[in-house]
Amino acid sequence: MKNKSLIIAVSVLVSLLSLYFLSFTWISNGVQKDAEAFGTDKKGNIDYSKKQYYLDSVWNEPVFEILGLEYTYSKIKKQELQLGLDLQGGMHVTVEVSPVEIVRVLANNSNNPGFNQALAQAQEKAKTDQRKFTILFKEAFNELSPGTKLSSIFANSSTKGRIDFNSNDDQVLRVIDSELDGSIERSYDIIRTRIDQFGTIQPNIQRIKGTNRIQIELPGVNNPARVRDLVQSSANLEFWEVWKLGETYQYLTKLNDYLVSIEKTSKTSLADSVTENKLSAEPSLADTSKKENLNPLAASNDTNKLSDQTKAKGDSAKKDTTQKASSLFSKYFQIIPFQDQSNDGRIIVPKKDTSKINKLLREAKLRGIFPANVRFAFGAKSDPGAEMAIDLYMLKNTRDGKARLDGKVITNAYWDVVNGKQGVGMQMNPEGAKVWRNMTRDNTNRRIAIALDGYILSAPNVEGEIPSGTSSITGSFTIDEAKDMANKLKSGRMPAPVKIVEEAIVGPTLGQESINQGLLSSLVGVLAVIIFMVIYYSKGGFVADVALLFNIFFIFGVMVQLPGGAVLTLPGIAGIVLTMGMSVDANVLIFERIREELSLGIDITTAIKTGYAKAFSSIFDSNVTTFLTGVILALLGTGPVQGFAVTLIIGILTSFFTAVYISRLIIEWMATSKNGITENSFSTGFSKGLFKETKFNIIGNRKKAYMASAALIVVGFTCIAIKGGLALGVDFKGGRSYIVQFDKYVSASEVRSEMMKNFKNAGTEVKTYGSNTKLKITTSFLAENDANEADAQVLAGLNEGLKKFSNDHPEVLSSSKVGATVADEIKNKSYLAIALALLVIFVYVLIRFRNVSFSAGAVIALFHDVLAVIAVLGIFAMFGVVYEIDQIMIAAILTLIGYSINDTVVIFDRIRENINANPNTDLEKVLNDAINQTFSRTIITALTVFVVLIVLYIFGGEVLAGFSFALLFGLFFGSYSTIFIASPIVLDLGRKGIEAASANSLGSGADQGKRKVSLDKK
Repeated sequence: MKNKSLIIAVSVLVSLLSLYFLSFTWISNGVQKDAEAFGTDKKGNIDYSKKQYYLDSVWNEPVFEILGLEYTYSKIKKQELQLGLDLQGGMHVTVEVSPVEIVRVLANNSNNPGFNQALAQAQEKAKTDQRKFTILFKEAFNELSPGTKLSSIFANSSTKGRIDFNSNDDQVLRVIDSELDGSIERSYDIIRTRIDQFGTIQPNIQRIKGTNRIQIELPGVNNPARVRDLVQSSANLEFWEVWKLGETYQYLTKLNDYLVSIEKTSKTSLADSVTENKLSAEPSLADTSKKENLNPLAASNDTNKLSDQTKAKGDSAKKDTTQKASSLFSKYFQIIPFQDQSNDGRIIVPKKDTSKINKLLREAKLRGIFPANVRFAFGAKSDPGAEMAIDLYMLKNTRDGKARLDGKVITNAYWDVVNGKQGVGMQMNPEGAKVWRNMTRDNTNRRIAIALDGYILSAPNVEGEIPSGTSSITGSFTIDEAKDMANKLKSGRMPAPVKIVEEAIVGPTLGQESINQGLLSSLVGVLAVIIFMVIYYSKGGFVADVALLFNIFFIFGVMVQLPGGAVLTLPGIAGIVLTMGMSVDANVLIFERIREELSLGIDITTAIKTGYAKAFSSIFDSNVTTFLTGVILALLGTGPVQGFAVTLIIGILTSFFTAVYISRLIIEWMATSKNGITENSFSTGFSKGLFKETKFNIIGNRKKAYMASAALIVVGFTCIAIKGGLALGVDFKGGRSYIVQFDKYVSASEVRSEMMKNFKNAGTEVKTYGSNTKLKITTSFLAENDANEADAQVLAGLNEGLKKFSNDHPEVLSSSKVGATVADEIKNKSYLAIALALLVIFVYVLIRFRNVSFSAGAVIALFHDVLAVIAVLGIFAMFGVVYEIDQIMIAAILTLIGYSINDTVVIFDRIRENINANPNTDLEKVLNDAINQTFSRTIITALTVFVVLIVLYIFGGEVLAGFSFALLFGLFFGSYSTIFIASPIVLDLGRKGIEAASANSLGSGADQGKRKVSLDKK
């Protein structure tokens, strides 16, 4: 074996890296268990607030050390293997930034009838048409106002310098597109800022390319209403005057004295009370913004004006803050005067305790200590000198509670550099400029706080009156921070409405259930494959099992090392389990080749070399085709489907390496060791004569197979027509879906009758989900309405319908919502994915085999498989066994395509090899021989994958039931079409040129084998 040392080095390196990175997950799980133990009482009940308190307390504490390097819990969490929402619970939200309002603003809110009608028409058409909004708008405008230039609408003061009356329509559309993209980016930035302060560990926020949507995943969230308010509320930019520390010091002293008096009369300190969660343990953005606008967030950009910690001025102050300090005051408030004699300073508070401080300051008695013109706000960023510290600002409140100046006056904001310092420039309209002049004059040598959604972005010191509306804010900003602030300031002048178009909530109970199902299916799947391989291939099967275990280890190791980290989902676990079955296929190919060589009387060492060499071409081609379908899934799929695609892709790469190289290292080592590999090591008494020298006349009976396939497909599609079509999932048709758990069995039809009353007879389906005490309720009621009010109305209807079953204690475990527009897009992408997979495979097979008959045969066989599986779904639906067509089902179909072409390419490769070896043999005999020679491999691979799929179907839970059901039949049809459809089609489409094309192809397995052997001998 060539390059043996390199392969050993790579194997060792990947193993060590995998061990290193997976260790973070192990350590993190240990911390989670410690937190759970901390929050569990004597009766075994878990107090999740105490558990979270423990995790917060160790967030910045070292929990792991290796080679002298300490890792805090926060760093460990960034490195661990991330679980998807379906495994840990949480909330998935897709929001859409409305382009309509942005276009209106650019048009200066034009009253032109044609313009407004075109906007309305484009908005309606966008529900079913996936093209860019500007294209739809232009088409509608041209139809309603023929001959009218867009510049007549959009040339105004807000677009000055970008659009004038001479601009053509394409130039106008480019400006609109640019503004739309910028607005989406700013909305994304605002949402990320909010989510970062939300307190969720490892949130995932990303723009969906090519759309005006933003996707958000929040693990562990249990307050959906709060999240909806968080992501949909408009950005609010405000300018507030700031009280100097010296002006409010008396009130802070009174606060401390009050807390001291309370603690004297209490058996425990207030600090202990907070620890015991007698005060709020969780921040609430929604509540605080409605009441005092106190937001439990973080910090300041003013460190260029600040010193390190200094002592409070004056002996009396020292007495108050040291000798008579309340334990709670000392714990939560740190006062740091500035060194510039300005009578000002900072109030620093612990970031993790902002919600408790917020609750404390809102207490009625404590609020009475401060005058009505004092309001509090937290910074929006951690203190640069202390990651867990943030600033608490005391702002000058007004009678109406509104800021003296807000973001409506900002006409432009941009990144700027002033006197070598990074900063942000901003321009205001005339009205804003006048207020700003007075405000800066009144606050010379004082600070003005700039707040976004109530969080202080910056509080710069005013150096003098600013007469114009053009100003610069400078501070200790990086370039990125300055650019980000400019985006935030600019977003205040063009707020675009944001609505939730897709939503999924998974409760922790359902998440744990998914973890249990995933682990069980994985363990049983591995065990089944291991036992089968040993029974069939003896010592060779043992080697394949070792390679399989390496493969699984490498899959997880690579996943955790990927930039950004791959997310493990339940479909992702299905991908790993499926990879187990498919990964042994390479070893099956190799072992069958070795057995063929041994049957010719070749010695074991040569048989091993020749077997690996001859099998390489088939293994490579089959893995590439499956890899390509995985890439298509990853590019066009969303959410869990992407998780499946990523694990499938990684699994294909690692299985190729482990099956081809690691297994060969082990086998060649065993072949040279005493009592190692011998001629009898690749078969057992059970398998020795099985499938040997089969003589099936497949080609001669091909027309019977064609007729059988046609009959099945016709019957299946007739059943689908009778049923009125296939059952579409929520992500394909839009609507809302809920998983409801009951204490005992409840009739699905009875629940449906109650739901229909409350959903105004809209399309509603109720079916058993996993167990007979769990139901999935899906409705199209208000499916076209994405508003929060519609969500509340549907939920109210659900709860009303469940009242009749209140004695059975119904509990909503999870919910999902998909808007009509998103559903259409998902459906179209699914169709595109299937079509693209077939096209890519056609091209690849054409490149590899240099004949269109091979490409056509492969694609027709694949198309047959897809139609056959859909037909079976239709037939089973007639008997009440219904599986929805959703993204997971499409993933199953694409996986079927990958598996089936894998099978087909192996036979094609043998056909090419046989033609090259015997160019004068009748083509029909060549095809029959190739099918019979690879028959054992086809059956053995099918059996291993079948075992894995049965495990998935039984233990994988309801989420994977449709997936595994489709693949079970897909496995049968894939093997069937490989034998009875693909190769016969090659013969029927054209004999001419196949021999020549094969002879001139990229090299047969036989040729490669010969070259390989000769090179090894040298």
